[in-house]
Amino acid sequence: QIESKQQEPEKAEDECDWVAKGNHVLDTQPDKLEGDTKRTDNYIATCKKEWALAVGPNRHNPSESELMACIVSYIQNLENCTLKYKQNKGGMLGTTIKLLKLEKTDDWIVTTKKVENEVKALKYKPMPLEAAKAKWMCKDGTVLTIPKLRAFVKSQLDQKASDVTSYQLMLLSFFAYHGNRPEDWCIAYGIENGSPNEEGNISHYCPKTETMHIYKDGKCKKAYPTRIFKVHEQVARAICFHIAVDEPRNFLVYSNNDTAKARRKINDSLKRKEAGLFCEGDSKGFGFPDPIPTTDSQGKTKLIYITPTDLRHLSETHIRYSKDKIPKEERLELMKQIGHSDDVALSDYAQTYRPLVEWAEANEQ
Repeated sequence: QIESKQQEPEKAEDECDWVAKGNHVLDTQPDKLEGDTKRTDNYIATCKKEWALAVGPNRHNPSESELMACIVSYIQNLENCTLKYKQNKGGMLGTTIKLLKLEKTDDWIVTTKKVENEVKALKYKPMPLEAAKAKWMCKDGTVLTIPKLRAFVKSQLDQKASDVTSYQLMLLSFFAYHGNRPEDWCIAYGIENGSPNEEGNISHYCPKTETMHIYKDGKCKKAYPTRIFKVHEQVARAICFHIAVDEPRNFLVYSNNDTAKARRKINDSLKRKEAGLFCEGDSKGFGFPDPIPTTDSQGKTKLIYITPTDLRHLSETHIRYSKDKIPKEERLELMKQIGHSDDVALSDYAQTYRPLVEWAEANEQ
């Protein structure tokens, strides 16, 4: 007697799988993502992750309207994240929705617009003075300001033998005298050590002329495709000091074009305990601000450090609201070097520490 085996029904080839569909369009249409920074593997991987989370139980439900309702619910119920982070998640989901040519429902439009407006409402709102003072308070009871940071860099360079490593001192000089993003400094030291882009230009720092040459690199490459500027005298000294200590050197900071990794490496370098800068314990006795302990959503204690972004925001505030503020024409030229819209910088970055800078000026700190 032959036993008949019961075969499982085959899945229909056209069975709906929204996660698979989303992954497919993200993999096959990267050229349709707006902005070159959104075409990176990291961004696409994050889009896929967010899409899978938002689709959730509706993965195999063919109804587009129910799918959109599920995604809207996901955005509305996000917890333990900042408004800006929620906006970023909505933008990633919007990318996949657009590539799939799904119709944006009224609820989607209203929800994402509400988050966008809430994020905009946070602009022009400076950090409260007491919170800013706690963040930037040094061991001597004064707050860290751009003039104080510049004085530290210059004094270390004048010593010839710096108390801080030449690498950390060079990084500090970048933030003390320029407001550029960390990745802008991740270019070749000398044109001979760089690689040409698609147009044949080589982003590099020229030690002979003490000039930065940035061609279509970094976050602002579309708005500011070519940026050529002479670095501040003390920055040139810090670069020279570092190169003399750490030869041979092909790149100023880091050779990889991975923006997130470049920022992370610079951030980690500034808070290393052996450097004695923005670290726990102040091993070198420089007196810079300690990291501030805080509690995350899971109840765990973590430390909030001074970051390159914080230093850039402090610099943006300094050039507008301190006694050393620069004329508008000069500031606009500086914004081009940084690759910043002057209006955006004014409405957001330059307001963060305005009460702190004005308080420090009034109290001669």
